[in-house]
Amino acid sequence: MRYGLANCGPRRYNDSGHRHRPGATASVNMNLNPMYGVVQNVDAGIGAAQDGRWGDFAEHATEAAVSTALIVLGAKAIVSKYLPRITKASQAATGKVPATTTGPKATAGAKATTGTTGAGQATGATRAGVKATATNTAPRLAQDVTVNPAAPKALSLDRPVGGSASQNAFVQKRIMSLQERGASDIRVNQQQVNINGTRVGVNRPDLQYTLNGRRYYEEFDIPSSTRGPGHQARILANDPDGLVELFTVP
Repeated sequence: MRYGLANCGPRRYNDSGHRHRPGATASVNMNLNPMYGVVQNVDAGIGAAQDGRWGDFAEHATEAAVSTALIVLGAKAIVSKYLPRITKASQAATGKVPATTTGPKATAGAKATTGTTGAGQATGATRAGVKATATNTAPRLAQDVTVNPAAPKALSLDRPVGGSASQNAFVQKRIMSLQERGASDIRVNQQQVNINGTRVGVNRPDLQYTLNGRRYYEEFDIPSSTRGPGHQARILANDPDGLVELFTVP
């Protein structure tokens, strides 16, 4: 039995439903559409079964299965070829374009990250993520609103951010990586200063810097600490245009 595309249409049958033989009179349909072949072979197979022509029935059933398989393979080929274009067009139409990461590359030995956009991955810590400014709803504290806008002088970068030796060592490696990538106005454990050099709060982010035209703030905590989200909300209240990342350093 031949299974080429030319055989996916119905075989020729006479008006009584029997297989057309050379010299017989019959209306021939040369439609090669696989779906048409499925429908016609199923219909002819039912007629053959009703007449007890089991050989013809088996032949029709086989050809219907082959036609169905060709339809499935064709559909898969179409999806494989055009799905990326369709997805891209849909994202462009809805504005849901995948976020791209900007900023420095990963510091050596990065463990994990679950954020969206940010200043690159970090090493030896679990990144809790980056919260966009749109998620911030916390009001500014009175002491932050009334702070002297004149920014204090940047202090030495080897300042500790906490009592954990591994945490402080991690921050120093992070600073070295950021410096290699062109970060500026880096401040460690100092009052919050925005990208314009204006002091906007008396709170002290563990690390803050400017990179690629954005102001970044980073907080580093040990696994048992739950202070990160509160610090994050206050930082964003003071600087809605900033980007905040939380790190858990064991």
